[in-house]
Amino acid sequence: MSTPYSLSGGGSCPPGRVVHAPYRREPYIQAGFPDGAMSDGKALAWTQEYVLFHAEPDGVVTDEWVPAAAVTTIRREDSDWIDAYDLLA
Repeated sequence: MSTPYSLSGGGSCPPGRVVHAPYRREPYIQAGFPDGAMSDGKALAWTQEYVLFHAEPDGVVTDEWVPAAAVTTIRREDSDWIDAYDLLA
């Protein structure tokens, strides 16, 4: 599995055309990370090769570009983490 695209080092996103999901309609995903960990969150944006993973478990915000090959779309009901703002929509 390739490593996540670094948000540090001057780049804010990977190369390629970035597509954004409509606000509060972001799909839920499960992402695999290089250390073997799996985590549920939302896909805020994506390119052909990367997905911007977002989650806030325990109040800690995580925004990280991960390889698209390491991401699976899941149903909201199947996610271990639910965006608190979804409850307001």
